[in-house]
Amino acid sequence: MRFLFIILGFVISFIISALLGIKLVPALKKFKMGQITEESIYWHKAKKGTPTMGGIMFIFTTIFVFFFIMIIDSLTGGALKNNTEIYSGEINVKIYAGILLALSLSMIGFMDDYLKVKKNQNEGLSEGKKTVLQILVIGAYITCLCLVGQPHLYFPMIGSFMVPYWLYIVLSVFAIYGTVNAVNFVDGIDGLCSSVSITSIISLAIIAYLMGLYSVTTLAIVAAGSVGGFLIWNAHPAKCFMGDTGSMFLGGMISALCFAVDQPIIILLVGIVFFIEALTVFVQRIYFKLTKGNRLPFITPIHHEFEKRGFSENKIVLSFTLFNLIFCIVAILLYYFSKV
Repeated sequence: MRFLFIILGFVISFIISALLGIKLVPALKKFKMGQITEESIYWHKAKKGTPTMGGIMFIFTTIFVFFFIMIIDSLTGGALKNNTEIYSGEINVKIYAGILLALSLSMIGFMDDYLKVKKNQNEGLSEGKKTVLQILVIGAYITCLCLVGQPHLYFPMIGSFMVPYWLYIVLSVFAIYGTVNAVNFVDGIDGLCSSVSITSIISLAIIAYLMGLYSVTTLAIVAAGSVGGFLIWNAHPAKCFMGDTGSMFLGGMISALCFAVDQPIIILLVGIVFFIEALTVFVQRIYFKLTKGNRLPFITPIHHEFEKRGFSENKIVLSFTLFNLIFCIVAILLYYFSKV
């Protein structure tokens, strides 16, 4: 029954998300919610006007299907109840606070997308305002986690450790803020962010299942199915983009899932592509400031450099996704063998 619920969650969320596009894409076109392209990425000019904010598809579907399945499960015996009873209350807080985290971040992304469209330029919320809003949301989420027990982190092959509150808060804010913005950087070509995110989320679903955290697994699988349905509309040539609305939701959801399994550091493996893309942006910005205007000889985020060198969007998506998948498998194996 448990496995059936999980599989149904993926299938139902995939179908609903894909079907939502039939209504949402024309609606976004009608209200002129079109993509504003970056002038420096001149080969993307043809994408200008493609509907953005399409992340609404998988955001709505994830929340709706997850709560639907959890209600049905509670009425039919609770097969998805967490196997680790001692942490069941803590896990529930992490799940629902994580959902609120992702939703709140998506609202910040929505404001950013809306301002870009309204101003008809690539600048929405200022970087400072966006950062402040993100930190406030992340701070509220971390506060919820701290209220349910002594913070602890798990390191594969090493073990679980209690950590001081101040250290937990600092590391958590840094990890979530970095993840959310890293996922946003990857959302630059058709289907890339969606595809990479699916591998990350499914790997976290498997780890949660191995831990006996079946409700966490359900949330992750439903999210993966929802993004899969959206990918039908987002694959090259994209009929719709997720926008910051979608990418910030995914960044928040992936972060929440990492914290739900007490392994925020695992994002460095299951989200290796996010980390590398963000690192290239960070290095380029630091170099730009230190040299007072000079740039390193590559475009960031790094997927644009591959485009410039002649790689097709489909080839980049396939290569980056497979690369991320390999590290996801490594993360799963590390956890599995550390428990054997």
